[in-house]
Amino acid sequence: MSRELRKRCQRLVDELGLPQPFSLELFLAQLGNRRGRRIRLLPIQTHIALSGQCGLWIETEEVDFIFYDEDTTPFHQRLIIAHECAHIIRAVPNSGMAAESLDMSQLLPHLDPSLIQRVLGRDGYTNAQEEEAEMIASLIMDHDIRTARARPGVMGRLESVLGAGSHRPLK
Repeated sequence: MSRELRKRCQRLVDELGLPQPFSLELFLAQLGNRRGRRIRLLPIQTHIALSGQCGLWIETEEVDFIFYDEDTTPFHQRLIIAHECAHIIRAVPNSGMAAESLDMSQLLPHLDPSLIQRVLGRDGYTNAQEEEAEMIASLIMDHDIRTARARPGVMGRLESVLGAGSHRPLK
């Protein structure tokens, strides 16, 4: 990846004002406030529901749903979530997969499919958008690891040695 891409993405991440120390829950709340809607995480068996994709973002009028693979490590889950958040941060209108191409009743059985405005999946993005999302996700995760090292006490030192809070299971 180019240095220009990294610099551009670093500026975007810096503008977010990531929590220090990093907290995924607080980051999602801040991003949701910025967008004017809640962000809800939903673990799923992606090999069944998403045809091999690890994550998916679905935007509705009131909630952004982020689906992530429940059958992977906590670190990978957090990376998937950060990647989908990168797509939210860089939202491009009409860039996603059509809602009709997914079985919405399987993903969101309690939600009327007509409420869904946009479904953003890997197939709906260009390679450049995916590279940018991966870079933003990597920078967010790097922030998580760096701020964990700065945490005081035994837990902070343990998190630093074990790779930050990125190994914590998601709630």
